[in-house]
Amino acid sequence: MKNEYMPISLLVGIIAMVWVFVCNTLGWPSWAGFIGWSVYFYGGAKPEAIKTSGPGFLLGAVLAIVTVQVMSILPDNPYLVVLPVFFLAFLMTYAQNINWFQIAPATFLGSATFFGTESIFDTLVVGFLLGMVVLGLVTTYTNKWLTNAVSK
Repeated sequence: MKNEYMPISLLVGIIAMVWVFVCNTLGWPSWAGFIGWSVYFYGGAKPEAIKTSGPGFLLGAVLAIVTVQVMSILPDNPYLVVLPVFFLAFLMTYAQNINWFQIAPATFLGSATFFGTESIFDTLVVGFLLGMVVLGLVTTYTNKWLTNAVSK
């Protein structure tokens, strides 16, 4: 068994523990932050991930919010309500043609976070800002600091 990932694993465990404690204290869904944090890792676990995966996450969230709004004004018809879902899925996938949105999983996860939380705050603040940006950057920079401290 390799111990190569022991330091980062311990660090992530500690950050996750603190994150859940903070979320439980504030009444936030910790899982929304874990989704954002996962998108950060999927994007390469470095600050550039915010630039490469972040726009897709935000696009997915915005498209999901719009989809819910459109669905709320449509008549209650099971055949009609699926049309906004088609456009949501189509746009999230087609957006890969634009450089900012090339990472489709980030777009789908942004959308799923909104559908799961049903909250703009929980999606954009807890999922994106705190999960992807803060937890991501804390992980990266704390890991660099620990690695430098241990290797000296």
